[in-house]
Amino acid sequence: GGSSDLSSGINAEYGEIIQTVDNIIFYPAASAKEDATNDPFQKVNADGETVTEAPEGMFRFLSSEQLFTVVECLQESHRFAKGFNLDIDQRSILLKYGFSGKTLPDLQRQEISSLLCLLRILYKIYTDESRTDDWLRTELHLHKLTVESFEFFLMLEEGDKRRECWTDIVKLLLKKMALLDDARFTVILAKCYDQICSIMAQEISQELHVVLSRFFLRAKNPLLSGFCPSSLDCVTTTLP
Repeated sequence: GGSSDLSSGINAEYGEIIQTVDNIIFYPAASAKEDATNDPFQKVNADGETVTEAPEGMFRFLSSEQLFTVVECLQESHRFAKGFNLDIDQRSILLKYGFSGKTLPDLQRQEISSLLCLLRILYKIYTDESRTDDWLRTELHLHKLTVESFEFFLMLEEGDKRRECWTDIVKLLLKKMALLDDARFTVILAKCYDQICSIMAQEISQELHVVLSRFFLRAKNPLLSGFCPSSLDCVTTTLP
């Protein structure tokens, strides 16, 4: 009873704190609306109504260094929760002593929401014309996180309940990548093309299938222009 409530309460509390950070930076419900569509280019909602741009919250009032500090805190939160969730022995000990009732304690909400929020911040910086001095730093960070995230998703076995949660991470990354200009898109695609193809070959949700379909339509131009992923044995630089 009480110990189970404590475990779920801690997970929920951290999740609410991270959601509050997201709401302050991007405006309440803005991220939820972004997540609601599986098509990064969609301009109308399910009822055929035009989607209007949401207010930007406090993002434009914060310096890049302040935003990077938030990113670092979110990344530490993500790493701690991810490490805890991977430590079955520690979670089993806590379960043995009644910390979470009859189920293994987890920090799944903290793990996912931290990463989602920090990725949104990084992509917002990366596409902000007033922050060009921070683009290279942001790009390097995004490339590393993208590859790590795809590889971790591929590591999760089918049937693992974490795959459903990590599907949200994969969907967000694919949608954000698809909206980049051709030059940036081609660079990041070269770094994670193998992983994306491997994800497509797995048993995945219908929603993720839709996002991947739109993503590969977006990738058509770079592929036709001679882009050669490392997974392909390219003989020529252009397609006939």
